[in-house]
Amino acid sequence: MSEGKQVPLEVLEYIHRHKTAALLTASVTVGGLLGGGTPEQVQSLERYGHDVGWAYQIADDLLDVEGDAVTIGKQVGRDAALEKVTYPALLGIEPSRQRATELMQQGITALTDFGPSAERLRQIAAYIVSRNI
Repeated sequence: MSEGKQVPLEVLEYIHRHKTAALLTASVTVGGLLGGGTPEQVQSLERYGHDVGWAYQIADDLLDVEGDAVTIGKQVGRDAALEKVTYPALLGIEPSRQRATELMQQGITALTDFGPSAERLRQIAAYIVSRNI
């Protein structure tokens, strides 16, 4: 798709939003609907899923650059070898890490109205960005 090509940041963002972010959004949104959430709650879960799913993809890109193959259980540097467009390739490591953190925080903020009942979702969001596997 975009391997071996130079693409603008907007294209990379589109890919990430429609890949992992869409999957996580669908998962938490369906959970909210099946759990009897109000329209506002479901919308908050949708925002959470979008932002945290996007943060997950950025964190995964970072692991491919910085991770340890034994720890993460897969070869590192594969994205670069395949000339895949990634956040670290376009923005660098620190700006990518900052973007993942911003998205995680936005996702957590979307859960404010849930109070303590959403603590597990907050923990998942934090883990996604800080994980090393």
